[in-house]
Amino acid sequence: MTPYSVIFPLAVFFTTLLASHFLVKVFGVPSDIHRQSPLDGLRGVLAFGVFLCHAGVWHNYINTGAFETPGIGPFNQLGKSGVYMFFMITGFLFMSKLINERDKGVDWTRLFVSRALRLTPLYLTVMILMIFLVLIESNFQLQVTWGGFLTGIARWLTFTVFGEPVLNGYDQTPIITSHVQWTLVYEWLFYLSLPLLALVLKIRVPLLYLVASVALVSLFIVNMQGLFFPVAFLAGILTAMIFRFGRIKLLLAHPAFSVVAITLVFWQAWHYSGHLYQQPTRIPALCLSIAFLIIACGNNLFGFLSSKATRYLGEISYGIYLLHGVILFCVFKYAVGFEQLKTLSATDYWTIIYVVAMLILMAATFTYRAIEAPAMRQVSAVRSRLKTVFGI
Repeated sequence: MTPYSVIFPLAVFFTTLLASHFLVKVFGVPSDIHRQSPLDGLRGVLAFGVFLCHAGVWHNYINTGAFETPGIGPFNQLGKSGVYMFFMITGFLFMSKLINERDKGVDWTRLFVSRALRLTPLYLTVMILMIFLVLIESNFQLQVTWGGFLTGIARWLTFTVFGEPVLNGYDQTPIITSHVQWTLVYEWLFYLSLPLLALVLKIRVPLLYLVASVALVSLFIVNMQGLFFPVAFLAGILTAMIFRFGRIKLLLAHPAFSVVAITLVFWQAWHYSGHLYQQPTRIPALCLSIAFLIIACGNNLFGFLSSKATRYLGEISYGIYLLHGVILFCVFKYAVGFEQLKTLSATDYWTIIYVVAMLILMAATFTYRAIEAPAMRQVSAVRSRLKTVFGI
């Protein structure tokens, strides 16, 4: 059986769900009221799908030297459709937030503080791990000038808006994280565009945030390499507008539309497996957008996206997304060895991936409880401090 058969990632995924169910018994299910949304379960499934896709990418890299998806096939959609739907989730949630707070006014300071505390602490942790691994591979010897080394680090710490350079001459630097940080650049670009979107919706925006939005969005656009227009955000925004119609929500929440959503996702993955992250062709984009609309309107796909196990994966999804590259690199580089990986059968390779999945699950659980959740609990305190000191 080929290493890129969908049987292997599906087996790893469902066994990981069992492990997630056990962790629910230990730590409990997310208690926030919004966690009842199937989008939270969807987020966990998508993050884990990106990991499984990169497991295939790593196999391809070890055997061919090309860090890219292994040919054409539904397997590739684990990452590609996942990223597209991640962007739709962001567009939906923040458009909904603007609409919901339209009358009382958007607390822009709190919004951006919450985004900074949500994305930055764990990202910085991963950057520290990446830099440490680069130094290990460099025998803790400086291979470039201090200026070049620190400049490279600075570019990584700014979410790679200015590129993802090789650090200290170690040419495998970008693959340590499996390149996942590229999507965070677009997340930030979308967040920084929200004041401009608010103007379109005739929502009042303080001049400070409007000027900052224009300046930072312009900075991103000028410096981002290979910039594209992520239509998925627009699909999410449109979904948020359709979501306001109660009758449509009731209709799409019906179990019959679970079949429709599942069919659309798998059909486009099978027949349009080669579409790009950046600009998927119209038919797969439309299929994913309709499936997302169905889920966003409360359809939990026969209860799957509202199960305790998927909701738990959703809670730790950011950790799964950011940490899996580092863990894959460490296991393949130090525990197994690149040359040894080339000799493994498909079954042996995916047995290792199963072990990696368990490590990711434990690591993401730890970082959520030790880093992410404590940081998010500081949003109100930081917001108050900024208001006291700067009056914003």
